[in-house]
Amino acid sequence: MTIDKLVGSSHTFDDGQKIEVIQVKGREVDGIATLYVTYQTSHPRGLPRKLVMSEKQFIAEYGHLFGYTNEYNQDNEN
Repeated sequence: MTIDKLVGSSHTFDDGQKIEVIQVKGREVDGIATLYVTYQTSHPRGLPRKLVMSEKQFIAEYGHLFGYTNEYNQDNEN
């Protein structure tokens, strides 16, 4: 599975806080093409926050919530 297939995926924590992937978009930074993940965090009693993070940073921070290993691969990839 590639990172762009995560668009629309979400994870809800025990306290009701939710993280949802909104989009994956390529950008060129200093001549290097990099993927960036736009995601939203929300809490039942708060306003949602929209954030952007590079693909590698997102997988390192939140990948385990979506089934990714530390090697940036899906555990259940067929």
